[in-house]
Amino acid sequence: MHEVEIRNEPARRLAAMMHKGSFMGVGEVFQRLGAWAAANDMFRPGAEMLFVQFDHPRKTPVDRLRSAACVTAPAGFEGDPDAGVTIVELTPGPFAVALVKGAYDGLPGAWGWLYDTWLPASGRTPAYDRPSFELYLNNPTQVAPDECLTTIHAPIV
Repeated sequence: MHEVEIRNEPARRLAAMMHKGSFMGVGEVFQRLGAWAAANDMFRPGAEMLFVQFDHPRKTPVDRLRSAACVTAPAGFEGDPDAGVTIVELTPGPFAVALVKGAYDGLPGAWGWLYDTWLPASGRTPAYDRPSFELYLNNPTQVAPDECLTTIHAPIV
């Protein structure tokens, strides 16, 4: 279905708005984060937008799932408590990474394929103690939904 690479991803320091509950409800959090980030000059060259999933949806009840809408934090940024923005630090390490082209509603299926089909066949073991994440490679307000590019990153041992 997708080509998968094993990558050693670097550490990332992110400005994050937290979300609890179904991952499908994070869209509103991204809207708030985007407005805040634009108003606070966070969209600098090299900035990345990510969706970080701290819990695996098959191992955690939906009402307890923790996730975050994130943008790269510039040096010296320590959060904005009044806006509900905290710092999330992603540790470096190995990830199974797949490129997904298309509307975001196709991402759950890509995640399912990665965990249910590719990982078991690869002989690699998921690292459930580390967050997984989506990295958005283009801006959905500037491209058609079928042109959205996202890499999904599953932590592995």
